[in-house]
Amino acid sequence: MRAMMASNTGSAAAGPFKITVECKNLGGGGCVDPGRGAAAYEDPAFPDKITVTCPGLAPGHVFSHKLSFWDALVWPSGNYEFTVVADAGAAVAETNEADNSGGTVMGVP
Repeated sequence: MRAMMASNTGSAAAGPFKITVECKNLGGGGCVDPGRGAAAYEDPAFPDKITVTCPGLAPGHVFSHKLSFWDALVWPSGNYEFTVVADAGAAVAETNEADNSGGTVMGVP
């Protein structure tokens, strides 16, 4: 989850929108606290989630952002599920609102 991406698969430009990432420890308990390194990614509208603002996307373009604090995190053994939502605040009118989320599981031995 070091980087997050969003793509515009539509035929019209998309204005600015928020991308959120939520972490869940599948074994119970919490995820690693990124501490002050994540302050730039906090948004009161999306508590307990990492938030990045995408400045907008032309049709067919991709936005990618590397989380600046990620490489300093130390993850205990376990499985962590990350859910990513593009246009989390529904700022962009779309013909298909159902394709804005995805996720992955990271296993730490």
